[in-house]
Amino acid sequence: RRLSDMTLDRTRILGRFGGVAAILAVAAVRWWLRLEPVNSDDLALFEYASDAAAGQHWLFTADPRPALGPDLLCLSCEDGGMSHQSLRLGLLPPALPIFALFGRSALSYYLVPLLFSLLGVASVWWLARRNIGVGVAWAVAALHAIMPYELMHAGRFFVDLPAAVCLLLAIAAVGDIEDRSSRALRGFAVGACLRGAYLLRSNAPVLLAPGFALLFLRKPQARPLLWTAAVVFVAGWLGEQLLFVSKGLGFGYRAGIVARALDNYAPFLPVYEPAEFLGRELVFFWKALRGWPHGALACAFVCAGLLSQAWVVLRGRSEALRLVATMGLAT
Repeated sequence: RRLSDMTLDRTRILGRFGGVAAILAVAAVRWWLRLEPVNSDDLALFEYASDAAAGQHWLFTADPRPALGPDLLCLSCEDGGMSHQSLRLGLLPPALPIFALFGRSALSYYLVPLLFSLLGVASVWWLARRNIGVGVAWAVAALHAIMPYELMHAGRFFVDLPAAVCLLLAIAAVGDIEDRSSRALRGFAVGACLRGAYLLRSNAPVLLAPGFALLFLRKPQARPLLWTAAVVFVAGWLGEQLLFVSKGLGFGYRAGIVARALDNYAPFLPVYEPAEFLGRELVFFWKALRGWPHGALACAFVCAGLLSQAWVVLRGRSEALRLVATMGLAT
């Protein structure tokens, strides 16, 4: 028995060292493959985070409007307006300590998305290990770590990847539906993660809405957890409205800013017929990869992914994987 305990302890120690080594390897790869800023939303978000670290963000002023920087999206606004980037408050918790340590530098620009990307890889690994197995978890995490689209967002000061990480954490926090001991705590965590996603991208929680609706209908024992999450999310939303009112910006200010940003973006967005909209991703891959054979293989891969996600939603045993699959189908 002592020998088996020693073997188990040694396995745990090696597993922990292996996990740390894997995280360091992913960090090294993503740091090596970091990309130049694209001089778009990334630099605007970087400027706002830098202002917040210097105490000049609208959050820290009695009247926020004089603290607002130039906003190309709102040059035609009568009140000067606030840009939608200035409302991406979910970046500030990790950004403020990093800016305090390294100042307004390239290191700060890259460290914030790098931390989110490492958390994302760890979340993917944990979800796969808990719901499928160790071998699959390592394979999925390795594939996730080197995906080109993932690498593009892991090296730039955007909110897309951090919002996706918050949604993954919300799925992970659901945990075991049958476990009643920590249901309230897990519900609070789900709500907090959804609030974090909302403060990064206002539409991010919508991506999980179909999955949570199915969970609510299929599993009555999950309803207390989901109600707790909803209460936490709504309480956070009400707190945000009180913040806007206290700043003199008015109730529902974020919704107005987002709507105005959409109005400004609308002329540049493509317009699809219903059939074109459903097949737009296949058309994109076919054209981007120049038809046969690479475009055909990419389209076949996308179709196989959609079919597998549909199978998981209909026949899967894991609620976490069903949530991931539903989110994939919804997007």
